[in-house]
Amino acid sequence: MRKIKIQCLSLGLLVVACALVQTSPAIGADGDHFAALRMVRFSKPVAAPNFRLKDLKGEAITFSQFKGKVVLLNFWATW
Repeated sequence: MRKIKIQCLSLGLLVVACALVQTSPAIGADGDHFAALRMVRFSKPVAAPNFRLKDLKGEAITFSQFKGKVVLLNFWATW
């Protein structure tokens, strides 16, 4: 019985959180999403240099394989 109460409470909190997200103003509500995220949008597309990395399976992937697609690169390191 206690497990069911916890699950119901969790579900209720999830519903409330989703409702709050739906009613909050969207990023870039004025239509300028790039400015809202502090990103620079080039007037003409700029080609990125091709490079090669290994995926989680150890297989090589080149950047050119994703030509014509939107790619988000997240490089990070711990120092």
